Amino acid sequence: MTEYLQDSVPSHRAKVTEQFLRQNTPDFIAADQWASYSPDLNHLDYCISDILQDLVYEGRRLSFASLQDLKETIKNKWKKVTIETVRKSIHYGNTTERD
Repeated sequence: MTEYLQDSVPSHRAKVTEQFLRQNTPDFIAADQWASYSPDLNHLDYCISDILQDLVYEGRRLSFASLQDLKETIKNKWKKVTIETVRKSIHYGNTTERD
């Protein structure tokens, strides 16, 4: 079974998108039924995206020359995110106390 998370991204909230999903997805849950910002629900996503953002913009003072330049930088910086970092973010999100 495939599950899709429809969040508050503008393209996900478009009327045509929601209409399609309501008609074609048996257990559709609309965006207004999800918490708009909830790191507790998806701690790995928020943690890793924050880490990646820090790596991408680390020491950067100028804008990216192009969208392609940004994409290449993201790909290169993603290689620096170790499996240990991912494991720590999972552990961090699954603990009740934040050390």
